[in-house]
Amino acid sequence: MHQRARPLNATPVRPGGEYVLYWCQMNRRADANPALDFAVDIANQLHLPVLFYEGLTCTYPYASDRFHRFILEGVPETARRLAALGIGYTFYLRRRRSDPNDVLHRLAARAAAVVTDDYPTFIAARHNASVPPKLDIAFYAVDASCIVPMACFEKREYAAYTIRTKIHKLLPRYLWPCRRSKSSSVFRRASPSSTRPSRPPTLQRSSPPAKSITPCRHRSPSPADASPPKSSSRIFCSTVSPATPPKATSHPRTPLPDSAHTSTSVTSHRSKSHWLPKAPPSSSNS
Repeated sequence: MHQRARPLNATPVRPGGEYVLYWCQMNRRADANPALDFAVDIANQLHLPVLFYEGLTCTYPYASDRFHRFILEGVPETARRLAALGIGYTFYLRRRRSDPNDVLHRLAARAAAVVTDDYPTFIAARHNASVPPKLDIAFYAVDASCIVPMACFEKREYAAYTIRTKIHKLLPRYLWPCRRSKSSSVFRRASPSSTRPSRPPTLQRSSPPAKSITPCRHRSPSPADASPPKSSSRIFCSTVSPATPPKATSHPRTPLPDSAHTSTSVTSHRSKSHWLPKAPPSSSNS
């Protein structure tokens, strides 16, 4: 077993899986990510591709427009880096409590194994305690947050001066340039036959990533928004829509522009808005 990884259940790897699923909860990066490397290693052994899943919900403590904007602005760059490694990418933004909350389970239903981040606090710790027993699939947590793995320290440390010398002794063993794992099997678009919400989501090609996010006023969707744009981008997202589309409601804040939705949400293209604070007025007198 990889020294940074630990199994969170006793379920074996599922035969016949379509990919290895990496559930990114904390370490949002394609490079220098031991958890993603571990998922790639498993996938290469099974001759399967890797699917990188990242979700953002509105129900966790400290959820805010400011924090969510920071995350959303990084999505296009993450997708671009993963595409260069042959890794699929799915981002799901749960904007309302009425939106689907089972995307991870639906993706895991088609995976051979699940790999996630090992993190001792915040929502990741609660997820890693509650989700694995509900899945009939191998589930691993990998420490990708520390240079020296947390498992190297059995006792809880309360001060820097007590742990500093212990870390320094182990640094020569772990302080090495990170390898860049590349999937031997490129993630491909799934069959378009499974499109109903009751079944696992269909992986669908998205439009090219947006270069920037600038707040603007909401506009009504046009008929052209009903069909996804044609693009040669290799960024893949899942289409996960509720059985009955939620009714549009008013909101006192300003929504994110449609251009920022590309490659950031697994809902239908330009069908929803992300709420963000208004941009400050320009200081120009012109």
